[in-house]
Amino acid sequence: MSGKKYLKVFLQNLDHIPNLQISLNMLPSVAKVNITHSDSQYSLPQNLTIMSKLAFSIGEVKAEVEAELERFFSGGTSDPVFIDVTIPALGDSAYFEILDRIIQLGMNLEKYPNVTKSLDEEGIRDYFLPHLNSISQSHSATGETFNKKGRTDILIQDNK
Repeated sequence: MSGKKYLKVFLQNLDHIPNLQISLNMLPSVAKVNITHSDSQYSLPQNLTIMSKLAFSIGEVKAEVEAELERFFSGGTSDPVFIDVTIPALGDSAYFEILDRIIQLGMNLEKYPNVTKSLDEEGIRDYFLPHLNSISQSHSATGETFNKKGRTDILIQDNK
């Protein structure tokens, strides 16, 4: 049997389905995430069906989806996005959230090559800065900044 394999994700709460669909669609191994209807008495009326890209096994997709689900549900639903984080307290969670946002925007830009085809490295960096500045009200991101420790391509600092 050589049918197309897929992965089903069953949630305990339907409130997260649209955001989770968007998040899972951005994974490198995922071709498509559909919200599917279920008549089963053992699940909620909707769940997610995830199709893999041809180059990935269903096992690879499962591992990547499980990691994304862990990241997605690790914070509380009312957690602020960097609002109370200060640079001295910038922990691993905030650092990796910033990296996730940069990677997510980069992956989306790859889907629209006409947007960036005329930009050089500095132009692409400048394209990222407004997005990074919209993440937090208490931090700002600047490009090619010189500070006491030298030059950095992107500097995120506390506005206080």
